[in-house]
Amino acid sequence: MYNGGQAGLTFWSPNVNIFRDPRWGRGQETPGEDPAVAARYAAAYVRGLQQQQPSSGRLKLAACCKHFTAYDLDNWSGTDRFHFNAVVTRQDLEDTFNVPFRSCVVDGRAASVMCSYNQVNGVPTCADAAFLRGTIRRRWGLAGYIVSDCDSVDVFYSDQHYTRTREDAVAATLRAGLDLDCGPFLAQRRSPRRRDHRRRRPRPEDRGRGAGPREPPHRPGRQAELISSVAKASKGPVILVLMSGGPIDIGFAQNDPKIAGILWAGYPGQAGGQAIADVIFGHHNPGGKLPVTWYPQDYLQKVPMTNMAMRANPAKGYPGRTYRFYTGPTIHPFGHGLSYTSFTHSIAHAPSQLTVRLSAHHAAASASASLNATARLSRAAAERGRTRRRRTRCSCNAAAPALSAAEAAAGHGAPVRQLVAFEKVHVGAGGTARVEMGIDVCDGLSVADRNGVRRIPVGEHRLIIGELTHTVTIALEQLGV
Repeated sequence: MYNGGQAGLTFWSPNVNIFRDPRWGRGQETPGEDPAVAARYAAAYVRGLQQQQPSSGRLKLAACCKHFTAYDLDNWSGTDRFHFNAVVTRQDLEDTFNVPFRSCVVDGRAASVMCSYNQVNGVPTCADAAFLRGTIRRRWGLAGYIVSDCDSVDVFYSDQHYTRTREDAVAATLRAGLDLDCGPFLAQRRSPRRRDHRRRRPRPEDRGRGAGPREPPHRPGRQAELISSVAKASKGPVILVLMSGGPIDIGFAQNDPKIAGILWAGYPGQAGGQAIADVIFGHHNPGGKLPVTWYPQDYLQKVPMTNMAMRANPAKGYPGRTYRFYTGPTIHPFGHGLSYTSFTHSIAHAPSQLTVRLSAHHAAASASASLNATARLSRAAAERGRTRRRRTRCSCNAAAPALSAAEAAAGHGAPVRQLVAFEKVHVGAGGTARVEMGIDVCDGLSVADRNGVRRIPVGEHRLIIGELTHTVTIALEQLGV
């Protein structure tokens, strides 16, 4: 880190970029495609890593949330991360790409944030004052430091040609609010005596080896043919175990009557073999849920990886990305996961109406179909719903994650569906568990408009809990009128 020879416990982790495209070669480093999951993961990861002492504020070590922002293209169809300009709407930045980073800083109190190689809307992220000083420091309140990805300052000067001179590149980063350069570029420009001792700048092929693109989501080579042949020759049922960093089109196996079950293990690590065996032979009851959508192969023909839009554009044949905006066919949807147990749900308690009270000086908001959640609305109290989970069969202990998804009122480019709360519980055979899930109205039921301003649609919102649907109505009450 070029820190003057002084060592420190700094971990450049976690990677909380949104896994929006199955071709990204580093998607397995992330918690998946959903901003709410990524945000909760980010804060928990940072808190666990830093172990900050409440009394002294001291850290066990320093975490760094990366790569800010809209970064998930390494090398695709002639475009690499050192030259890519991610064209992103304010709407997508607010409700998708920036959500995990906000949680890192606001909820996790991360010591550091790393800016990425790419440009966003024509400006390198490490030279973007609106991002670094405006969003990360002023809006979110980062108390730590902002670091560049390694050699990214050199990249935007030498590869992107963003500035005319090296000195202009240094000035751009300092004005933007960059605190630490991973690389010698700033030191060489600011310290004349070092100019004769510059190290060789890594070539693009040297930087970040192993971060290349994944193949399209089908089994490479003749693996599908081999799997089908083995299943055909087998005298008993076949269990297909998949080990991959992301989704795969396994439609051929889904439709094969000889393949009795499919287990996705990701990259399970050194104890993976034992864990897989425990599931297959019934020593462990699985309860995992897919963190990404598994698309059919032809989906990729409709979505250039360079198109950063999350929302669908039917007029241009663009289907949208992730379960929040894509409504086409899937191999498996986000959140899919089987268990050896079946569960039923019932709602113990949930509000049917929520009234947002506005003071007299907010009178203009009452005439609108939505509320500006950041400027005109005092933060609404979190509403809590309770649901009962009943286990109907299987005698072994099982984890039963309870998911709660909301479908917001139409308009404003709202997601078709979005996850707003989830918990994990253990339920004994034939038992019942009571799960309480709180939904913050401003976070969970708001929608980012085209200007990136969060608004709460007034009217009906549908909450989906397991197989149940519950409707809650948001109304306005004007005070002091």
